[in-house]
Amino acid sequence: MVKIIVGGNMLSEPFNDIVIPVNTEGVMGAGLAKAFKTVYPLTFTTYRNLCLSKRLKVNNTIRLSTQGVRYAVMFPTKKEWRKPSKMSYLVNGLVDVKEKYREKGMVEVGWPVLGGGLGGLDREKVLRTMLEELDSWININYVYITTEDLAVLTSTRWFKKLNIELLDWELRKYKP
Repeated sequence: MVKIIVGGNMLSEPFNDIVIPVNTEGVMGAGLAKAFKTVYPLTFTTYRNLCLSKRLKVNNTIRLSTQGVRYAVMFPTKKEWRKPSKMSYLVNGLVDVKEKYREKGMVEVGWPVLGGGLGGLDREKVLRTMLEELDSWININYVYITTEDLAVLTSTRWFKKLNIELLDWELRKYKP
């Protein structure tokens, strides 16, 4: 099941899991990854050590404790932080998350548009790939989008076929 949130701050919400787009070099210098690093510095250190020891690779996500009640899924969308993301990493990473974690207590998961921001991938293509995959999962997946994303999505045929709820997180009410 997918619920789309327009606006909002994924890091401040009480989901038990959040997905963080990362590179495999151990750099969290911009975007959501940088915000995550500020809020969860100990988890950042674990992530960086995994990268330095070459244990975090593309197509291989890792779920880390945030030293609290939630987990962060480190989702590599690129190898080098300066390079663009790749769609194949997104597709294979989604499969990896589904196979590894779906049965391990992932109930509510917060997702950004992976690779669609600073990663440089086409946001509509990323959203279609993510939403079509996540729509079949049994857990609740909250996908954070912008108002511009919403306008594009609601004008597409494929989006209307999915069983997705739109939620305006800022107003805390469902949009018609």
